[in-house]
Amino acid sequence: MNLFILEYITPIISYISLLFGLFGVIIISIGSIQSAIEYIKNTTHSFQKIRLIFSQHLIIGLDFFVGKDIIDTMLIDAGEKFGEDITILIIVVVIRIALTLMAERELNSFSQEKNINI
Repeated sequence: MNLFILEYITPIISYISLLFGLFGVIIISIGSIQSAIEYIKNTTHSFQKIRLIFSQHLIIGLDFFVGKDIIDTMLIDAGEKFGEDITILIIVVVIRIALTLMAERELNSFSQEKNINI
């Protein structure tokens, strides 16, 4: 059973992790492009609207990166560095969650001020 997991399941999980990372990059890239287009075509340069567009994509992208980090850590054997890897994962996840919560709070505050649905 253990050999089956190493040979077949681990590569599949690695590809799933790669897909999570790619989704995160793609979503953040799309948000960057949409924000740049909005900046170029908007003569009033409404920075709040541009930040809103980018922040929404950034939050979703960061969520995918957190998922990727969790999957990657699950793939690591429980060797000498496992405790260190888990500690680093926890720190990274806490930082990303804090960034996400702060961005969501700012988005909600902005959308309530401007009566924009997000």
